[in-house]
Amino acid sequence: VQIHALKSTSRMIGAGALSRCAAGLEAAADEGKTDAIAQGHPGLMEQYRSVLQAIDRVLPQVQQPEEDEEDVLEFLPEET
Repeated sequence: VQIHALKSTSRMIGAGALSRCAAGLEAAADEGKTDAIAQGHPGLMEQYRSVLQAIDRVLPQVQQPEEDEEDVLEFLPEET
């Protein structure tokens, strides 16, 4: 599930190499090829780290404001 999500998400943001790497590992998992997964994992992680570093360089670091309890809305299902 996680590798499928990584494949799709990386493709959506234009990280083609990471998406292709994830697709290969997803196919290996579908076929039960554990050796291929073990061999491909380091390359996938290298691509993943590279994408994260590129994102960090492009996007400004945004600090989340501290939440006030009054600002937090909680929605509960209606009792029937």
